[in-house]
Amino acid sequence: MPEYAPLGSYRRGDLIVLRKGGHFPAYCIKCGAPTMGGPIKRKFSQKTGFASSVVGTANLIAPWLGGIAAAGWLATRETEWLEIPMCAQHKDNYQTARALGLTLMIGSGVTFVILAIVRTPLPFFLADTGLLICGAVSFNGFLNVRAVTVDPQICILQGAASSFLSHLPVEELSPPKTAG
Repeated sequence: MPEYAPLGSYRRGDLIVLRKGGHFPAYCIKCGAPTMGGPIKRKFSQKTGFASSVVGTANLIAPWLGGIAAAGWLATRETEWLEIPMCAQHKDNYQTARALGLTLMIGSGVTFVILAIVRTPLPFFLADTGLLICGAVSFNGFLNVRAVTVDPQICILQGAASSFLSHLPVEELSPPKTAG
């Protein structure tokens, strides 16, 4: 790992590498503009195709088995809370998307119960499921920065704006030491 990065973060191509205890420069991760105020806190976890395959396969065998597999994966995955810098405009957009998503998900849950009580036809349930999905996407999808690797010592993220990446030092591998 490079020892020259005082922030504890640097870039490797279009990836951000953040060492434990490191932080990001004070520029918006979405547009590269200077930030105002504090960063947002966001939980990142590594998503693997293998875990999704196991949960999906278990779900096909028996739904309760898929639930157990998903719970096991959620309990054992590596997660990290990071402080993500954002400009005022993107922070407002992020908070609005989260509030809208949460409202849609809660409203959809309440609507499911009401529809079940009054024994509403299936198309209404499908429409409500669409609202639930829209809420989940709005709640989780605005940031577009994803974890590639999460472990106790390092987080590698992708999806930051190139103007943000330009504020990070570039990973430079040290030349090999020669005996002499």
